[in-house]
Amino acid sequence: MTFARETFIREGRKPDKHKQKNTSQGNTFNLQNICKQQCTHNIPGHVKKKSKNEKGKNHFTPSKTNHQQRHITQICPESDTNSDTTVNLNVNVCENNKPTILKDYEICIGCGKDKTHSKTDWIECNTCRCWWHCSCAGINNKDSIKYTTYHIKYSCAFCIIRKENIFERATNITKTVDNQLNNTNKVYPTPQTTVNDTNQSSQQSIDITCKPKQRPFKEVTGDILIVDNIKEPEKCKTSTDIRKEISKKEKGSNIIQFSYKLPLGGIALHFPSSEEKKKFKERDAKEVFGEDSVAHNPASHYHKQNIIGFAKNIPLNLNLDKLKSEIEYQTGGNISEICRLHFWDTKRPMKVVKIFFDSPSDLDKSLDIEIANVSNNITQKIKVEKKRNIKFIRCYNCQCLGHPANQCQDKKHCHNCGSNSCSETFCTKPATCRNCQQNHKSSSSHCPAFIRFINQHKFKNCI
Repeated sequence: MTFARETFIREGRKPDKHKQKNTSQGNTFNLQNICKQQCTHNIPGHVKKKSKNEKGKNHFTPSKTNHQQRHITQICPESDTNSDTTVNLNVNVCENNKPTILKDYEICIGCGKDKTHSKTDWIECNTCRCWWHCSCAGINNKDSIKYTTYHIKYSCAFCIIRKENIFERATNITKTVDNQLNNTNKVYPTPQTTVNDTNQSSQQSIDITCKPKQRPFKEVTGDILIVDNIKEPEKCKTSTDIRKEISKKEKGSNIIQFSYKLPLGGIALHFPSSEEKKKFKERDAKEVFGEDSVAHNPASHYHKQNIIGFAKNIPLNLNLDKLKSEIEYQTGGNISEICRLHFWDTKRPMKVVKIFFDSPSDLDKSLDIEIANVSNNITQKIKVEKKRNIKFIRCYNCQCLGHPANQCQDKKHCHNCGSNSCSETFCTKPATCRNCQQNHKSSSSHCPAFIRFINQHKFKNCI
């Protein structure tokens, strides 16, 4: 291994034996004549140290220097035209009074560049005798010092690939992978195999029919119940602990299929049917897990299935429990939860009720039903709608449609009067829409601009 920096000067190098065979018989190498010119060339790889200010290394440069060019002219002066002297240093050759430079290490094998920075380090491969930039070979300054101090042999990437036979290994790996894939795609005959022999003995046709292999899988039903605010959560760490607590009731643990603790608190219980789930929720949940415990359906269950409905034009004085019992009586379905919505700014109750059904079929039965208003004894048609899959965004800052408030770059406008100078919390001015300039609030669902915006998005989703 040979290491070099371009600031050092290589005075001379004895040519390799394999390179001497290719030279002509007329070329000679005389070290004694070179020594007479006041140069020490009898030591190959002689180094001229750097100046005192620069850090010295026992390295030599593979590139051409002005000192070498002057040295060649001293060996072969122009006045001696009749001499047949030929000097071949494997790098610098002077023949017939015309200096010729033969450099097989002037170009980096990695990047192919011949001109580099003055402080670029070079390294030579011990196998192929090719020169590399240290940056191209992946060697930093700290590692380069180790190569020279400990006399570490360096082999380039090309020599390593030739020795290790990486290409042969890669082809063997691909062959084995292809063979394994072909074995998995083979079709083996089953007991239903039918063979059809033709009249000719040389030609035979075989028809193989096989059934595809079906893997057994477990079906997990949607009858899952989540229990939060457990009185003693330490007793419900594992599945066996949960079953012990439930087994305190008669035949309680046999009903549950799976039971486990949730990472954010609470437990999950899987039931075989919705009827058993409803019975446990109404009677056994609070007795087993405490009076403060809350049993409800999982949030993912609400989003995955269409079980959420919204009832509009519900009077504020109507009792929600009576509304729930009336819907269950007319439809025969089950409602798990019912609540009234509120305005986001004033927190006042709205005439919209959110209903959670146990199944999508119960929601379909409750669409467009008629319920008598108990307070006024007036039969009023209550329309229950499904939850919208498309969310229509209205900015709460500028009251425009199509973008949220965190992305708004406009000034704040009042949702009642539509002006940007209104500073009242509860605006009492006449209502003016920000989008269509009509006499209604910007949050009104009867706004023509809002209806047009909804229809455009529905048309885009249909496409």
